[in-house]
Amino acid sequence: VVITMRGHSSGKVRKIGLMRVEHGGEYALIGSYGGRAENPVWVNNLLADPRVTIQDGPEAHSYRVREVFDEERDEWFRRGVAVFPNYADYQARTERVIPVFVATRAD
Repeated sequence: VVITMRGHSSGKVRKIGLMRVEHGGEYALIGSYGGRAENPVWVNNLLADPRVTIQDGPEAHSYRVREVFDEERDEWFRRGVAVFPNYADYQARTERVIPVFVATRAD
């Protein structure tokens, strides 16, 4: 899926492609960064402004994201691993807890 957001410093439009992790009309945005020690830059964008557009197919829609923690984070992370097993390897490579955001339709 393609996520469109605003850069937290520049205010410019930023687009990223992420694995499609969808459940019940919501999407998980998993900040794995290949298991690196730091979060991907886009995590800061979402923390600064939770409004995004997600394109999954021909149409894009507005969503609001929120970071999830504890059991909810674990549940969404498992869904991500089911779609893309490398997420489990990435988590094993890093000491940080890979952040997970859930996007809920806003329009």
